[in-house]
Amino acid sequence: MLGTSISLEEFALSVATAGDKVCFIGEGEMGIGKSAMLYKIAEMKPTHLPAYIDCTLLDLGDFALPFTVEENGMKVTRFAPNARFRFHEGKPVIIMLDEIGKAMKSVKNVLLTLMNEGRIGDHYLPKGSIVFGTTNLMGEGVGDLLERHARNRVCMVRIRKPSADEWIENYAIPKGLLPEVIAWVKQYPHCMASFDDPSQRDNPYINHPTKAGQGVGQTVSALHGIVR
Repeated sequence: MLGTSISLEEFALSVATAGDKVCFIGEGEMGIGKSAMLYKIAEMKPTHLPAYIDCTLLDLGDFALPFTVEENGMKVTRFAPNARFRFHEGKPVIIMLDEIGKAMKSVKNVLLTLMNEGRIGDHYLPKGSIVFGTTNLMGEGVGDLLERHARNRVCMVRIRKPSADEWIENYAIPKGLLPEVIAWVKQYPHCMASFDDPSQRDNPYINHPTKAGQGVGQTVSALHGIVR
């Protein structure tokens, strides 16, 4: 884990710069725009092909299927990788493993070789390819978990929430959101605060995982979701 949290833009730049050498896993609160980072990184790497993988939907059979070939007079089994990973297109790829912390344990075990070696079965990704992932915080209680042996093979990065000004400048204005929404966020900038900041425990505008009723916090969580 890096010693501090970084912004979404800093995370995207890190992946684009060094993602072909190390697998970054960005963990942050739900709804802050982590899933949108694939296309931000793809803009920085126009020679690469983006491949979005929703890990919550994967089963073991979604990685590769077996087929038999004859080699040296003996039939052996090899595995054909799923086309969704874009191994076959002859260009470097950017594979985003979204919600990897929610994947089944058996699926995460298979993904270890992809994250650490750029390989599925006998097939390696084209040179220069990038594999990165995203996950929510364990403290949010939505089922995200990466075991220690998995964390040891990747670079875990804490992604912070955007500040109100960052959200307005980088997302709300470029996406043409209603001026009323922008003005409200400008007036109540603490709606972008984090639940794990002790000073925000009574903040009614954010999601508190340990509180039964969220009230306005749920609306603000939806606001964060607009950046996806």
